[in-house]
Amino acid sequence: MNYFAEIAKYLSNPLVLIGFGLLIFLLLFRSFIKNQIQKLRRDAGEKFIFRLLNYITLVIILLIVLGFLLEYIKIDGEREKKVAEDENKTQGIEKLKESLMEKALAQEEKLFKFLPIEGLDEKVNALETDNSAKEGIELRFKSKEWEIDCKFKVDDSLSLFDLKQKLIGHFDLKGSLELVEEENALSPMIIWNIHLNNLIIDDESQTLKSVGARNNDLITLSVIGKVLMIEAPPPPPNELLESKELEPT
Repeated sequence: MNYFAEIAKYLSNPLVLIGFGLLIFLLLFRSFIKNQIQKLRRDAGEKFIFRLLNYITLVIILLIVLGFLLEYIKIDGEREKKVAEDENKTQGIEKLKESLMEKALAQEEKLFKFLPIEGLDEKVNALETDNSAKEGIELRFKSKEWEIDCKFKVDDSLSLFDLKQKLIGHFDLKGSLELVEEENALSPMIIWNIHLNNLIIDDESQTLKSVGARNNDLITLSVIGKVLMIEAPPPPPNELLESKELEPT
């Protein structure tokens, strides 16, 4: 059925339809045409009929082939146009993602101060020498804000959420993050995200194995804060206006 559907696309071309129509006409009336011409020219009828029918058949075949070729060029052009449109859409989505990421990073700089981690070298060494996951995979954890770049082993059955909490707790990242207070602002809602090879993982319940993590894959964390701004309360209503009595009429 799929093969027939692909062929049916080319049958819509007028040349293909004309060619098939003439071919059907020739097959149905071939004997009739042959008999009529033989009656008109009995002396050279056989050779004339043979050549005539061959020429007609050749023209019909050329019409069909030309129709198929033109329709193929048309369909191929539409396919290339669609591919180009899809690529443009993909590039637009990627640019939008990059723009949103830049805005998020700019927001982080305004909301947070990344403080030095106390005993960073010892914590990095403890993570690198942790042998609790002997048969796990070796990942690389990097943080530009805290200047961390180390490798560690972890069980691939560990979920991304648990891995994120492990790294945050091990380096005390929450304690090394200072909020920048803003006037008329509530405490921001802090969201930690985990990235695998610079791609954010939305479903953190997945395990490292299920997302296809391999040795030397890069793990990074990002923090986003959303500040809820509040307006100053309006001044209290004028008590004199509220207590004003109606004048007698």
